[in-house]
Parts: sequence; structure tokens; C-alpha cells
Amino acid sequence: MNDLFSAVSDIRSVNRLQQDSTDGYYRLATLLYRLGHVSDALKHKKCFPFYKKVKKVDKLLLECEELSEARDFPGCVAAANKVLRVEDEVTLVVFEARKWLCTCLTKDAQHSEALTACGAALELRRDARLLCERGDALLGLDMYDDAIQSFKEALELEEGLQRAKDGLSRAQKLQKQSEQRDYYKILNVKRSASKQEIIKAYRKAAQKWHPDNFQGDEKKLAEKKFIDVAAAKEVLTDPEKRAQFDAGVDPLDPEAGRQQGGGPFHNPFHHFQHGSPFQFKFHFN
Repeated sequence: MNDLFSAVSDIRSVNRLQQDSTDGYYRLATLLYRLGHVSDALKHKKCFPFYKKVKKVDKLLLECEELSEARDFPGCVAAANKVLRVEDEVTLVVFEARKWLCTCLTKDAQHSEALTACGAALELRRDARLLCERGDALLGLDMYDDAIQSFKEALELEEGLQRAKDGLSRAQKLQKQSEQRDYYKILNVKRSASKQEIIKAYRKAAQKWHPDNFQGDEKKLAEKKFIDVAAAKEVLTDPEKRAQFDAGVDPLDPEAGRQQGGGPFHNPFHHFQHGSPFQFKFHFN
């Protein structure tokens, strides 16, 4: 009948009777707009603020995904924290934000912060992929037993999840490797160190442990340390050998070499590892 003022009055009454009156408020906004009450249509006390909030959260969550794919992990973390400042009540929205915090902090090698974020997300919802992220964060902190448990929990939730299987295998190898020679610790560098950082650390360690700087029993210890330092530099500056080591296999381990079809002679230091039958002198430039 085109009696818009009466329609507005009736819809307002109906909205008060309905528990979920989203459609009613939308219709009310369109009628007010048709009446020329643009400001009233735009700033309705329930519809518009909620719309702005949802729109902002949606934009920020999309940013998290895009920034993560672009490997801008600090940006992803910042966007996820903004979501939590906008929304702190709706559980599934908070979970999505905490999930991105867990993922991006882990990939940004902020492992302690990642562990906290992963735990907060998992308190809201047990998720196999989140448990894998938590496992990666634990590996970054050298907490191998806990990492193994996290990957196992992921497999219990989602049997056959390849990422969990790969993570479990890597964690078990790294645990075994931790009981042996750790080239990163020998040079005192992070696992994410660049080749330039590794070479710099090698030069510093080689100067410190050069056998010519020691006498007597200390010289024997220095020779062992110097060989380990040289071995660490060889592995960590060679992309293929470093990839093997990061996967939990020591490329200079004669036993590992035999298992892979090689032999002990691929290791240029193999004749030193159990004592040398001859005298040698190191020259370091």
C-alpha cells in the first residue's frame, strides 16, 4: 500500500517479538532508506555496529591467511592479535585468531610465544593440525619428548594425517640425533642461521679451538673440538648435507652412510675420529 511509515512502525514491533530479528532489522533499514532517513538506515543501533565488527574481523582473518602465504609471519601475528582485540567472546572466532597466532609464531621461529599461543588455541578446540604446529614449536625448543607426544596426539585425532606422520618421524630422528653430535650447538648458531652466519661462527670457533693454541692434554681436547667445528662447517654450509642433518640424519656418520648405501670414506675427517696414527699440524687462515 506504500504506507512506509506504518510499515516501519509494524516492523519495529515485530522485531521486539523475535529472538533473531536480523532479517527484520535489515528490512527496517531498507524502509528507512526509502523514506530518505539515510543516517537512521546506516546507523541502526543493532545492525550497523555488528556489521562493522563482522566486516573488520573477516578482513583481518583474510589478512592472516594472505600474509601467511606470503611468508610475512610478523604481519600475520599482528593481524591475529588485532582480531583478538576486536573479538574476545565468540569462541570459534577467538579460536581462528589463536590458530593463526600459533601457526605464524611457529613459522617465524618465535617458539616460546608459539607454544603459549598453540596451548591457548588447543584449550578451545583439539585440532590435529594445531597439534602438529605445537609439535614444531616444541622441536624448535629442543623438547623432543613433548614434540613426539604432540604428533602422536594428532594421529590419534586424525589417523593417517601425513603431516603428523612426517613430524613424528622427524621428532624421533632429532631426539636420537640430540644424543649424538649437534652441529648447530657446536657452532652455537640457530637452526635458522644463514650460510653467512654459519661461516662467521665457524671462524670464531676455529680460532678458539685451534690446536696450536694448546699444550698437553688440553691440546688433545682442542683437536677433537677443532675437528667437530670443521665437520659442523662442512655439513651446515652444504645445502644437501644440511638438509640431511635437519631431517635427523648425520651425513658424516659412518653408520648412517652405510645405511644409505655409502661408506665411511665420504667423511673427510674419518681418519681422525678414533685417534690419528700420525702427527699433524693445523693451519687456519
